[in-house]
Amino acid sequence: MLSKDCNIQASSLAESVIAMALVAVCLVVVTSVLSSVVSNTAPVSLYEGRQEVKKWAQETQHTKQYTDDTKKGINYSITRSVSRDRDHGYTVIFTLETGKKKEERTYKMYE
Repeated sequence: MLSKDCNIQASSLAESVIAMALVAVCLVVVTSVLSSVVSNTAPVSLYEGRQEVKKWAQETQHTKQYTDDTKKGINYSITRSVSRDRDHGYTVIFTLETGKKKEERTYKMYE
């Protein structure tokens, strides 16, 4: 086959550089997303503690046991603090502590 018969156009250097830059930008985005997902994964004890807070809040409302108390799990501790409101209700704050993380959940409960 002669070179006269071939009708293939070669890409320019600028097009190659632009394509490589686009691939590099995509790799940077993918790498940053994956690293943020891996580094921000919460420990299992945080999820266990959140579930225990929900159960304890339902139990508190069901039994109407509005007193300050503390529960300890394997890797977490939960503190319940109760305050009386003017409108015959209670504000119950659950504080969940797991290692370096600390979360508060506030519930409004009525008699």
